[in-house]
Amino acid sequence: MKTLTPIHILALIGLLSGINTSRAQPLDKQAIKAIDLQLARQTLVKWGLTDTNALRAAVIGNLSQWRFPLPAGNGQTYTHTLTVEIGDSKYDQTPVGFSFSSGNSDPRAPGFQKAQVIPIQCRLSANANPNQHEELDMTFSAPSSPINTHKLQESLIENISGVCFDLLDSLKFLPPPTAAQAAATISKPTWMPSVQVETVPVPQPQPKLENPPAATASPATATATPPPATQEPRQQLIIHNQGTPMILKFGHERR
Repeated sequence: MKTLTPIHILALIGLLSGINTSRAQPLDKQAIKAIDLQLARQTLVKWGLTDTNALRAAVIGNLSQWRFPLPAGNGQTYTHTLTVEIGDSKYDQTPVGFSFSSGNSDPRAPGFQKAQVIPIQCRLSANANPNQHEELDMTFSAPSSPINTHKLQESLIENISGVCFDLLDSLKFLPPPTAAQAAATISKPTWMPSVQVETVPVPQPQPKLENPPAATASPATATATPPPATQEPRQQLIIHNQGTPMILKFGHERR
């Protein structure tokens, strides 16, 4: 049997990677009409939350206030599924936003800004083609011991609603509201995400030439001025919370 050389192995890995990457497809946003919400029960059962109906109904109620199509009735034909995966509590980086669990403040310590957190993933996939999907992962502070089941359920409702809201809001698939919908939403919804993370590009000002070159008298000797080098667009991360939003700008002028 012919032995595979390192070059063959790298080529095989690249081929397999290309196959896996090509399977993921972007969502057809115009096809999103009715979304079903599915909650993973394994972790919830570990925490003593055996009845997920109330939790699921509360999350659907929160997201529906923002016109996201999550009908709660039975017998509905769904075009997409919103799947929520809740991981086990782990010792990791502190969550995005503001938390009482800030972790160790010593930058030289192994536990610098680390705490017990719970990862939550929200994944939207097309029922007709599961390869079309988008997902978002976020972490939240883990409940302290002993665990209060009622408070844990309230916390999970808030956190799951927040992750799924950020995912659905980032897709920008909702059509503009009708006049009736706009009139019905004059007052703010009763639920708002405690932490909403938004990434927006920051427009860069065009550089100005201090001493522009004088026009040449002879067209034959005129030379074309090379276009300025394109700069990498800078990103602005906005963390919306119930108080004043915190804005972080990324680039050579970091804040």
